[in-house]
Amino acid sequence: EFPRMEISLSDVTLEEIYENGKEIKYLGNNVIFTDGDKKEEYEDVEIKGRGNATWAQIKKPLQIKFRQKVDLLGLGPRKKWILLANYADWTNLRTDTAFYIEKMVGEKYAYRGDFVELFVNDDYQGLYYLTRGIEVGKNAVDLRDPYGVLVELDNVYGQAEELYYVTGNGEHLTVKDSVDEDSVAIAMEDFVANFNALEKAVRDRDYNVINELIDVESFAEYYLIEELTLNTDAYFTSQYFYKDGLNDKIHAGPAWDFDISLNNYRRGQDNDPAMPFTP
Repeated sequence: EFPRMEISLSDVTLEEIYENGKEIKYLGNNVIFTDGDKKEEYEDVEIKGRGNATWAQIKKPLQIKFRQKVDLLGLGPRKKWILLANYADWTNLRTDTAFYIEKMVGEKYAYRGDFVELFVNDDYQGLYYLTRGIEVGKNAVDLRDPYGVLVELDNVYGQAEELYYVTGNGEHLTVKDSVDEDSVAIAMEDFVANFNALEKAVRDRDYNVINELIDVESFAEYYLIEELTLNTDAYFTSQYFYKDGLNDKIHAGPAWDFDISLNNYRRGQDNDPAMPFTP
């Protein structure tokens, strides 16, 4: 039996949340979380949609934010939690498997999650994957330097962001999160300069410079995750890097978004160059 999350919405329906878009935050909701004999109730919970391609699916992911930090399923205390719908992955196992591999190979900020059955206003929504979002903070990517920054390489949705950067090789980088919002401009200027230098060093096969610029071990670990899961999104979208200050190296990770990995993808169908596989 899976843990159970029951959300009681206040002055809004789930259909309205879906129709109004993922950016709107809805306050004053209640959540009951049941895990075996343990039952906890939470008031004034914030609910909103999330995701990019996954937000366009019938079964949509959600973000919930509690007033105080709560530890659900032993995943660590935090206010903000993500409910991944895994609509494209009918096994529901791909992201969890990738997270397990990430932990196994030793990625520093490897994520974990677990499954819950979700009910909204007493209506069963199916099996969801509960985890934390990609962000800076304890029980997440724990950066400490004022110029610490978490960066996403996103060649699909990156240009839609208010602020994005294009590298010499044409990769789109966006700010996912940072330690100090006032220091982001300088942190990203430094990050992009280092990333451009990395691209040149790779082209030149200058391994001494590569070693100076990146945490090689983290890149090797991340490569193993992408390779073992046959991740279609690898170095294309949902690819994360971080740098904890101007004097730090670029680190790869954490891993995220594996619902169309492990051959859960097909190309050239219905004249669409890229289409998720539907079982």
